[in-house]
Amino acid sequence: MTNTRWQGLAKHRGGAAVEFVVVLAFFLIPLLVIAFDYGRVFYAAMSVTSATNALAMYVTKYHMADDADTEITDSQDKTNQALNYVLAVSPNLDSIVSNLEVLVDEDTEVADCPLGTAYQDEPAKCIRVQVSGVFTTVLDYAFVTHEIPLVRDAIIRVN
Repeated sequence: MTNTRWQGLAKHRGGAAVEFVVVLAFFLIPLLVIAFDYGRVFYAAMSVTSATNALAMYVTKYHMADDADTEITDSQDKTNQALNYVLAVSPNLDSIVSNLEVLVDEDTEVADCPLGTAYQDEPAKCIRVQVSGVFTTVLDYAFVTHEIPLVRDAIIRVN
């Protein structure tokens, strides 16, 4: 003799597990997308910082060069050359960050210059380098703007 009570329950076995998986998917997938996007923001910020530091070192080397033929007097040419260098150092930066801009300011105030004055009380000569761009998230979140501006500055002393 079989118990009909247990046979009826056998048809519904695993229903709670299926419901748990469905509910978990609604929470887990958005959480994974948010974590992925959060990592992309930090990767983009590190890429912009790295490009800024590399550009500052490049501008310092370029500024200290003794060759007269390497000197560029047109500011637009300097900006284009700096942007090309940034894209050469970080080739995927243009695909991560939109509206990529580079600023090289050779007339930085002495107050902004680190370590005060130069050798024999000459005023210190500093160059400010700025790399900026806009990072766009995959989804539009309620707590974060869809477009995140990334701006990094470096002030480097050249004398």
